[in-house]
Amino acid sequence: MPIPDFQTLMLPLLRFAADGKEHTMQEAREVLAREFKLSEKELHELLPSGKQSIFTNRVAWAKSYLIQAGLLDASKKGILAITERGREILKEQPSRLNIKYLERFSEFKNSPRCAARCCLIHRQRGSFVMFLPTRTAAPHRGLPIISTELGSARAHNQ
Repeated sequence: MPIPDFQTLMLPLLRFAADGKEHTMQEAREVLAREFKLSEKELHELLPSGKQSIFTNRVAWAKSYLIQAGLLDASKKGILAITERGREILKEQPSRLNIKYLERFSEFKNSPRCAARCCLIHRQRGSFVMFLPTRTAAPHRGLPIISTELGSARAHNQ
């Protein structure tokens, strides 16, 4: 089985924490690795940087997104626990958690990482056009545009 992406890991990670206890990330990785039946080779496959395993990285990203949405608490270093919101979400029995699902929570939508995700870059004939979200703009509407051409930059509104 291929290594699951971080969004695929979100719901199983939240379910793992559903017992209400505090857990280490190592415990979470071990349980998720068994659940996804990952081989030793897959568990030790490294990112291109060679500094971290792909699986460890993806579990960390899943945890980070769940924390930003208020579904997990990680107020103690290396420890995670489910929050009341996380319990409520599990009662809804979602079939999958992903970024789109988490965007229902204002804390997640207003996080710096969400702003970075919402940034669109389009390359056109030697130019790069970047659509930057504003706090009040709806995605892809009324966004300021920064166009970079031949080393110069200018900003204008769409």
